[in-house]
Amino acid sequence: MDIDKMRFEHLMVERDFACAASTLRCVFWNIGQWKDIWCPVDTVYVNYDDGCHQEFEMRVQWSGRQQHVRTVRLLTEAGDILFFCPTPPFNLVYQSGLWAFQDCANGCRVRAERWFIPRMQKNQEMDRFKNEFKQRLIELLLRISDSVVE
Repeated sequence: MDIDKMRFEHLMVERDFACAASTLRCVFWNIGQWKDIWCPVDTVYVNYDDGCHQEFEMRVQWSGRQQHVRTVRLLTEAGDILFFCPTPPFNLVYQSGLWAFQDCANGCRVRAERWFIPRMQKNQEMDRFKNEFKQRLIELLLRISDSVVE
């Protein structure tokens, strides 16, 4: 596949949390605990983490299959988490994204954005896939919300 000729897709979801952005940022950064928060995560191996840069591999359930995903993340000066996947889930050719954290009156807001190229290119399949991907992000935010105690 020639990635230069493929169309990038974009998703964004937001959710408000009743805790400080700094508290939530720690939950998102501590990827080793995700297997205890979100059931599609089977295992996580953190290969590198210096508090600003992180590389990990995880085995996750997606589309009825266990998949190996490798991710590299950066904690920005603004406190957002940027990432890309040198080894994306099997149904993606490319994936990158961010977790953005903003304090607000009653806690904080998290914005999840994803840029990706799916392996399928048919419009009907694409619409279904994008909807499933968005629901997956919403579910992850809900699970993290349930796990946060401040």
